[in-house]
Amino acid sequence: MNAAYLTYLEKTLGLKSLLWPSALSDTPSSLQTDAEPLAILFLDERPWSSDARELFEKMREAMKVSNQNVEILFANQVSPSKIQVRSLTAQRVVCFSQNLFDQIPADLGFKFLTHSPQQLLLKPALKREAWSELQKVMKSLGLI
Repeated sequence: MNAAYLTYLEKTLGLKSLLWPSALSDTPSSLQTDAEPLAILFLDERPWSSDARELFEKMREAMKVSNQNVEILFANQVSPSKIQVRSLTAQRVVCFSQNLFDQIPADLGFKFLTHSPQQLLLKPALKREAWSELQKVMKSLGLI
């Protein structure tokens, strides 16, 4: 679990202990000695078309991040609490929606906002801007 998140829980929310909900189906990576932590959580409002999914895979590959280190959550398919918990346990969070970006606590400092693959298919001129933001994510992870 992200150390910044634990500090946030303790100092901002005043929590002294954390119970991990079994409904999330997996244990935080800090509690698993052999598991690699989730590098990037991608958040969007709704699922993408197959073309957008294909574009996302190209984006992920260009970022040099494996499928095992990435999770995609769609807000219309999961509970807000799962988004909160997963976003706070990921090393970086990339939001494809201003609404979702605003839901992630600002003081944790590892969130990014860019255009979704679906938006990029509709407006290809935004690709350069999206790639620039994804490069910031890569740099923050030491990938470039």
